[in-house]
Amino acid sequence: MISPRTVLAVCLVAPSLVAQTTWIVDQAGGPGASFTDLPPALAVAQADDIVQVRPGGYSGGATSAGIRLLFEDGAVLNSGQTLAVEDLPAGQRMLLAGLSRPSLLDTVPVFRAERCAGQVVVERLVTMSVQFLLSFPTVGVQDCAHLSFTDCSLSGTFPLEIERSQVLLTDSTVTGATPLGAPAVWARDTLLLVSETQISGADGSLGISDVGLRVERSAALITGSGARGIAAGKTCSRFGGCSPTATPALDNLQSVVIVDPRVPVGRLAGRAPIPVPQPALRANGAGLGEELETELWPHANGSAVLAVSAPGPFQWTPWGPLGLSANHLVLYTQPVEAGAALPFSTIINAALFPFEGSLTVQAVVLDTGGGLTLTNPADVVLF
Repeated sequence: MISPRTVLAVCLVAPSLVAQTTWIVDQAGGPGASFTDLPPALAVAQADDIVQVRPGGYSGGATSAGIRLLFEDGAVLNSGQTLAVEDLPAGQRMLLAGLSRPSLLDTVPVFRAERCAGQVVVERLVTMSVQFLLSFPTVGVQDCAHLSFTDCSLSGTFPLEIERSQVLLTDSTVTGATPLGAPAVWARDTLLLVSETQISGADGSLGISDVGLRVERSAALITGSGARGIAAGKTCSRFGGCSPTATPALDNLQSVVIVDPRVPVGRLAGRAPIPVPQPALRANGAGLGEELETELWPHANGSAVLAVSAPGPFQWTPWGPLGLSANHLVLYTQPVEAGAALPFSTIINAALFPFEGSLTVQAVVLDTGGGLTLTNPADVVLF
C-alpha cells in the first residue's frame, strides 16, 4: 500500500544547487532590496534564480522560468491580483513557497499554472476566496505535466480546478466556502494522486451543499492513514447545528478511481471505486554506496509514477538550504510499454537514506486507455 505520509514531487536528478542570482523584493525598500514589487522581479529572474519576498502586500505577475519564489511570513498577494506560472519548459523546476491571499472577496484567481512541461512545486499556499457569482477557480491548473501541492490550505467558493494535467495533492486541506454548485476539487482529463488530504464540499442551508471531489474523464488514486478523507458539505441552520445531506462526497464521471480502504469517503455518485490488476514490480537489496535497482513490468502501454516509502524521513535537498523531508518520495514519471521492463537505479547514500531497515517501492501506471493500476509493493532491505 502506498505510504499515507507526505508525497513530495522531487526527482532524483537534482538541478543545479547554486542559484545564478538572488532577487530581494521588499515593499519597504529595506537593506539589500532589489525591487519594491513583484512584477519587475519576475520579469528579470531566470532559471535557478531565487526571488525572496519580504513582508508586505504585492501585485501579481507571471513567470515561465524555473525559479524559486519564496514568500516570507507576512508577505501576501494583494486582492485582485493573480500569480501565474506559464509555459515552463521541460527540464526546469519551479518552486512556489509560502504564498498567501488573505482577501475574502475575490474577483480573479489567486494562482494558476498553464502549459507547463516542466515541474511545478507548490508548498504552503493559503487561500480564502469567496465569490458571489461562480466564474473562476481560486487555483487553476491546465495542461501541466507534473504539478504538486504540499502542505496547502485552499478555501473558497471553487477552490481548485485541474484540467489535462498530472497533479499530486498531499498533506493539504481543500474546503468549499459557499454552496454555488462547484466541488471543492474538480479534475477533468487528469491523473490525480491524493495523499493525506482532506477535501470537503461547502456547507449550505435549506438542504443545499456541494460535492467534495469530482473527477471527470480522469484517473485518481486516493490514499492516506484515515485521519483525512473526502466529504460533502453539510446543511446548516442559522439557529445552529449541521446535518448531512444527499450530496455526494465523491462524484465519479467516466473516471477510474482507486481509494485506499482506510480513507473515509462519504456518499458516492457515478462509478464506484473499483479494484484493478497489479503489474509486477521487483527490487533488490542495497547497501550504503551501492545501487538500488528496480524493474517494473507493466501490463499495458501508458505512463508510470514510481515512488519509494521509508520507515524514516528522507533528507533530500535539491535546492540546498530549502531541505525537503518526507517519508514518501516520488522518484520519476516515465512512459512504459506492456511487457517491457522499466529499470531504475540510484546510489544509496547516507544523505538521502539516513536510516536502516527496508524501503517499499511501488508504482502507479496510467494506461493509454485511461485505466489506473497500482503495482504490488516491493520491499528493499538496506544494510
